[in-house]
Amino acid sequence: MSHSCGRRSAAFSERLIAMSSRNPSTSQQSQVELDLLDAILLGDDENYPWNPLDRESSVRLTKFEERLEIDDLEIGDRYPVFFQHLNACWLHVQLRQKFGARVPQDILDAIAHQAAQLMAGNLSLADLLVRCVHGLIPNWSIEDLQVLARPFAYAMRGKTPESVSESVRSAPWMELSTLERARLSLAVAHFTLLNLRNDV
Repeated sequence: MSHSCGRRSAAFSERLIAMSSRNPSTSQQSQVELDLLDAILLGDDENYPWNPLDRESSVRLTKFEERLEIDDLEIGDRYPVFFQHLNACWLHVQLRQKFGARVPQDILDAIAHQAAQLMAGNLSLADLLVRCVHGLIPNWSIEDLQVLARPFAYAMRGKTPESVSESVRSAPWMELSTLERARLSLAVAHFTLLNLRNDV
């Protein structure tokens, strides 16, 4: 195969040289084309640098495999933690996609962290929502947040399909009123708790 390519390349090169000698303006372009053709057709024959038949390559791969060996018991012990971490990462990605343009990252992270810790408890839906955002909304009492959290709690029970977060105007966080910030924070908590509940 390489011999036939070499012959074709030589024939093509001869044609280009003949054409360039007739027209001097294309001489430089023809030389560039010749160099490119030589690099493509007559270049290095090594397409794949690793040779599986080479003893050195085999020894090196065996060393890598030994470093990566994990027995089935270790995998069985570690996979729940791995998937828990993977779910947490995915939740952060979803939060950024849905709310990242409207809510500061530190608030998203704080709500996600608080929600993950509270999911194990036996709190009502409204209490879960309120506890996720209570420390983030200054000067708001728990009772006031519970009033705001009711529509979200009903939505989590499947009674209200509408998204309450869409009722908050789309504006940067610093331009929102404290009421709008509280509603938007509860919407983030609602979204987070729903995702955590689906992962369980």
